[in-house]
Amino acid sequence: MMVPRVVIELSAEEQVEMLRNEAQAQAVIKLLAEECRAMGLDGLTLEAWPTWERGGFLQPQHGLRPRAILFVRSLAHRLHGQGDQLILVVPPVEGVGSVTSRQDFHSLSAPQTGNSLGDPVDFFSLMTYDASNPGSPGPSAPLPWVKENLEHLLVTENGEILQAAAPRILLGLNFFGNDFVLPQGGGPIIGHEYLSLLESAKPKVIVWDKQVSEHYFDYVKNGQRRKVFFPTLQSIQARLDLAHEYGVGISIWEIGQGLDYFYDLL
Repeated sequence: MMVPRVVIELSAEEQVEMLRNEAQAQAVIKLLAEECRAMGLDGLTLEAWPTWERGGFLQPQHGLRPRAILFVRSLAHRLHGQGDQLILVVPPVEGVGSVTSRQDFHSLSAPQTGNSLGDPVDFFSLMTYDASNPGSPGPSAPLPWVKENLEHLLVTENGEILQAAAPRILLGLNFFGNDFVLPQGGGPIIGHEYLSLLESAKPKVIVWDKQVSEHYFDYVKNGQRRKVFFPTLQSIQARLDLAHEYGVGISIWEIGQGLDYFYDLL
């Protein structure tokens, strides 16, 4: 099944205009659906909501949130009409500029009366990674933070899990890591770079941080203190266990970035 990631590469002003202008929105939807058919795909994974969130387009004063929801649901309706699926990438709840709410999730996932309101999204790929960055080094996806994101969408005020909605959420797992400079700097690394670092840095110990359920090691290069976080079988299994506990699926960022034996757990 092929459902590739699609990014709408318009300027901020053009994206705002697209959401405001129904004709432009429908033209983009038509283009995406036709491309999906022409390429023989099974659907699309739309990565637009995080951009809209970070850009502040969905803040109440702009009045664009209902338009964004309608755009996504209209795209889902068009894709469903040709037998395809729509996966929507959504940002973590606890993150810079993120205001995604349980109400957004309901609005995008619940059936509605009338075709004018579009169709529900098939799956939501939750970006439960990138909790840290070069400006604020730390673990990639602290387990309590991942759990908090799931519970924000799936657990009601009464503490009940929305079992019917859970299978539609794909918990994001990072197969990449980070080589941070302390106190600020560095950036992402993938599997072969991690193996090279192990060879060159020769860390005396790789530490398991039980508070966040991730491994890391420290080393010094050119007089700079550095800290490396990279997934391990233990850290991945902890997140798979959490996914199983809540009845959600998983999405991997991304295939090919990790170590070969990661797939033994899947």
